[in-house]
Amino acid sequence: MAKGTLPKADGALAYTAFHDRMLELDYKSRWAGVSEVLKADVPCPGSCGAVTNPTFGKKGPPIVVTTGFEVNGKLVAMQVDRMYSGTMLIFPTSVEKLALSKQQESTKTRYFSFTDGGEDMTEGIAGTESFGQTTLKKDATLYFATAKVHTPDGMFDGTVGQELFAGHVVILDFHAQHFWML
Repeated sequence: MAKGTLPKADGALAYTAFHDRMLELDYKSRWAGVSEVLKADVPCPGSCGAVTNPTFGKKGPPIVVTTGFEVNGKLVAMQVDRMYSGTMLIFPTSVEKLALSKQQESTKTRYFSFTDGGEDMTEGIAGTESFGQTTLKKDATLYFATAKVHTPDGMFDGTVGQELFAGHVVILDFHAQHFWML
């Protein structure tokens, strides 16, 4: 925390603390809520992503990844990371499949203090960033991992973070393994 590469906090909770519960993160009202233990599935309102818990790379810790996001109309599987302060971060293994090579060639960068102890990332522009049927941002900034950023061995496409969630309510249903945004 003293170096500014971790947020000032008294502690952290792993997603496993929410087993069989629903976590609601309201970025509009700056509020968070946790349900009681769920005994039955809660229906998704509209579009829902499927949550999985792969490791970050072949030997990394389990993380939260969801489907349902799109960049320029192409589906992507994204890590949900509240420590990541940007919009969408695209990993090198997905740049070509998403036709983002031109955007990745940008010379503009941005520093992210909470990524790998603080790293610069290349900044490009996407036509759209969306979830389900909802366009979250048009002509939106997206980021590309540089050589020093630890990436997950091609196991998913990227990471979504706080700037993409701004103004929305994010629901992580760890009982039914669903994700949605309002």
